Amino acid sequence: MAVETSSRYQKLLVASAIKEVAERTYKEQHEIFDARKEFYSDMDLDMAYAEFYGINGLGNIPKFNGKLEALVRSPGFLSRFEPIEHAAKEMWERKFLDDKQFDVMNDDSKELARSSYRTIDTSCAIPFVYATSAALEYMTYNEEGVALVSSSHTTKSGASTTTGFSNTAALALTPANLATVRLQGANIKDANGYRIGTNFDTLIVPNALAQTAFEITGTDKGLYSGEGTTNYWKGKYKVIVWNRLDDYDTNDWYLVDFSMMKQNLKYLKKFDPEFESNHDFETKITSLSVYFRFGLGYKDWRWVIKSTVS
Repeated sequence: MAVETSSRYQKLLVASAIKEVAERTYKEQHEIFDARKEFYSDMDLDMAYAEFYGINGLGNIPKFNGKLEALVRSPGFLSRFEPIEHAAKEMWERKFLDDKQFDVMNDDSKELARSSYRTIDTSCAIPFVYATSAALEYMTYNEEGVALVSSSHTTKSGASTTTGFSNTAALALTPANLATVRLQGANIKDANGYRIGTNFDTLIVPNALAQTAFEITGTDKGLYSGEGTTNYWKGKYKVIVWNRLDDYDTNDWYLVDFSMMKQNLKYLKKFDPEFESNHDFETKITSLSVYFRFGLGYKDWRWVIKSTVS
């Protein structure tokens, strides 16, 4: 009986160990790069979905005539985000334990953790890489009816949308084109048609454009010339290199207002990845599972300009 108890205890220890390996690997992946933390603000969700209205500004403050005048916001556009379940498992037959193939089991556990990390990281890229699509996974309703990045943004206020309502470009990343896109960002207007004073301070680029981005923003003088003139762009932008973007396009780049991005990109946390392990004494199968549920999306479009380069 003692031998059987020892054997059972050892199998349970192995099951516990592979769970710890998965949890540690998942944490290590986020220490390398955490797109969720870098781009999104977290929101705990205790309902089946979340709804947000776009951010609208107020008009100018009127002159005081002895009585305060109430300023009224025009309604924004409604967006609905719905979290999605993700789950999978790894299974090992008894012979893996009998033959002490613990390295194989540990490697498999690490891959399950990396797959979980990659699933979330890839999902975080959806609003960026599919920014010109009006239908995004996790967003089940978009009242405005246009893509995050579009030249056809609208408003309910009745203000003119002739200028200041486009956040799309088609220019390769160069100093001159960055200047053009920067001016476009400075002209973006709120729902009432007022220039909102954006601060487009961050470049998000694929790994293929990393050298170009750092040359533009880091060279002291004489950028692409022999004249020795001061580089206006030096130190003006934070550069974020995200190799996930390379999986979709190596030429597209993004100019964002970092503060507004964090305000508008929402990660809805229903359940973070939960790793569970088990040894079934009926089937002699050792298993490791993962389950998580999350959603994400954006409230408003004014934080980003995407340059889609053909």
